[in-house]
Amino acid sequence: MAASTIIQIKTLTTEADVELHGCPIVDTDDEIAFVRVPLSEIDCYYSVNGGVYPDEAWGSRILVEEIDIEVHRCKWEGHAVLNDEEVAEELLLWSNES
Repeated sequence: MAASTIIQIKTLTTEADVELHGCPIVDTDDEIAFVRVPLSEIDCYYSVNGGVYPDEAWGSRILVEEIDIEVHRCKWEGHAVLNDEEVAEELLLWSNES
């Protein structure tokens, strides 16, 4: 499988279910399924805010990068992704590597 992540979605699954839409179910908890999906299949729209600023630590000058991700929409196969901020961070890192 290409670059992937574990998403959390609300769905009716049982412990006997092993796949959802062709992707492996890693775990279930009540009505939440933890599914490993390829990053390329996630429909996520987000904004990145922040920047770089100088700081000083123990007499050394350093540059600190802080970013804030605001998620506007995050879905997979029509299911809302519950851990949308984590997924958006992984998508951002993955897009910077590509």
